[in-house]
Amino acid sequence: MSPIPEPTILQNSNVALIPKEYAQQTDLETIITRYKTLRLRGLQENPNAFSSKYEDEVEFPYEKWLARVTNPEARSFIAYDDRTQSNADPVALLLDREWLGTVTIVGPRLLPEGNRALAKTPWGLFLPLDNEVLDEGKPGSMTLVYMLYGMFVLEMGRRKGNGRRLIDRAVGEARMEAVEAGASRVLVVSIAERYNHAARQLYEKCSFDVWDDELVVKTPESQECVAMVLDLKL
Repeated sequence: MSPIPEPTILQNSNVALIPKEYAQQTDLETIITRYKTLRLRGLQENPNAFSSKYEDEVEFPYEKWLARVTNPEARSFIAYDDRTQSNADPVALLLDREWLGTVTIVGPRLLPEGNRALAKTPWGLFLPLDNEVLDEGKPGSMTLVYMLYGMFVLEMGRRKGNGRRLIDRAVGEARMEAVEAGASRVLVVSIAERYNHAARQLYEKCSFDVWDDELVVKTPESQECVAMVLDLKL
């Protein structure tokens, strides 16, 4: 596998992290509305790219969208319509620019040493019954696992590098956090529909590989998927 380049400000110049805290309640409400609008539009434009359905999510209450945006274990990134660098506050950028795409990274979860089942399917750490916590790891020997969710770019923002910049930014966030935690290895996992060649090619360009020789994962909607994994040694 080729070395993973360190993310740079230029590469990520049109990607912003959705903040968790806001000086004005109205700003938070606007961000939630914009995130909901982007997500629902993506579900309409490219329904086969999601494990969820527009008909279900359009009925979600406000509290569900609020929980997604403010989830302390998740970080959501937005690609907006300006590639130029800016010193503007992230909230100001997100309120002012047109949104083109998003990705959410969840984690980290600690991969237990000696657990063969999870070593083969590390995304299992993100099932509801998982209770692993970071402080159970040994400094210098921890493998941390992150999961990418909800990755998509609207049609108007495609073929412009936005997908790659979103993934690079999310991976950069995971790398930085893992280094600070003293981990020795990071796995970043995304589940892609098996025959969604565009999505798989995007992950491959970002140095992700299909896990365990085309292991097929079944979603609740019976989609056939593969696990795309980026394995980083720190």
